[in-house]
Amino acid sequence: MTIEVLEVPEEPLAHGLDRAREKESSALLGILRKGAYTVVLDARGRQYSSEEWSALLAERKLEGWSHFQFVLGGPAGVDERVLGAAHLVWSLSKLTFPHQLARCLVAEQLYRALRIERGEPYHW
Repeated sequence: MTIEVLEVPEEPLAHGLDRAREKESSALLGILRKGAYTVVLDARGRQYSSEEWSALLAERKLEGWSHFQFVLGGPAGVDERVLGAAHLVWSLSKLTFPHQLARCLVAEQLYRALRIERGEPYHW
C-alpha cells in the first residue's frame, strides 16, 4: 500500500468557525482525486469495529475500487459540500480527537484492516 498525505492550509479560528470550515472545505474539495473511494471523517459518521472496517474495505476492493482517500478536516470540521462528496462518512469514536491524532488512528486502522483481511495477527 502506498500512502500519500496532502494537506491544505489551516484557516485561523480567530476569523470564525464558519469561515474556517468554509475555506478549508473549499481547499479540500480542490484536491480530491476523481475516481477514488472517498471517506470523510466526521463525528456524524458511522462507527465500525476493526473487523467490520476490514470487511467493508475488502468489499469495496472486490467492487473494483483501487484508490481510497480519507478526508480529515481541521478543528472547525468540514462543511456539507465535503460530506456530500463522500462515499462514506466514518466516525472513529464518540470521543473528540485532534486532527493530527486522527490521522495516526486512520493509518493504524488501515494497517489493522489489511492484517485482518489477510488472516494475519494484528494484536501486539
